[in-house]
This record gives sequence, structure tokens and C-alpha cells, in this order.
Amino acid sequence: MNEIVKAGLTPKQVSVAELLLTGLSNREIAEKLQVCESTVKSNLRCMFARCKPATPSGEIDGRGKRLLLARQLLCR
Repeated sequence: MNEIVKAGLTPKQVSVAELLLTGLSNREIAEKLQVCESTVKSNLRCMFARCKPATPSGEIDGRGKRLLLARQLLCR
């Protein structure tokens, strides 16, 4: 976890990324974290801005991009 926080993620973004890896939807993540779905979406936007997926966007769908982002952020 310390490595993740050093990568510039907030604790909430770490939680979102970890739940993304389990395959949950934005709504399900919001319910688990007891926040609004818009909060989850905002965290995802910030995370994408910090770490663009290494794969060109046309090669994978939206869910794949989310999983790739979470893996990249959590494996730093």
C-alpha cells in the first residue's frame, strides 16, 4: 500500500482500484465504499489522467481499460 500511495494515489483511489480488479461496476464500488457513484467516476477520471493505459484505446473496450488501469496503478 505504501508504494501505491507514493505513486500519487489517495487512499480512496487505492480502494477504487482494488475493487476494480474484482470486476465490480461503478455502482457496486460506490455501494461497497459508501460513496456516491459520481465520486467513484471522479476518482477514475483522476486515475486515468495520472496513468494512461499503455495500450492504444482502440484495442480494448471500456471495462478492459478500467482493469488495465487498476493493474498498472497497483503494480507500481
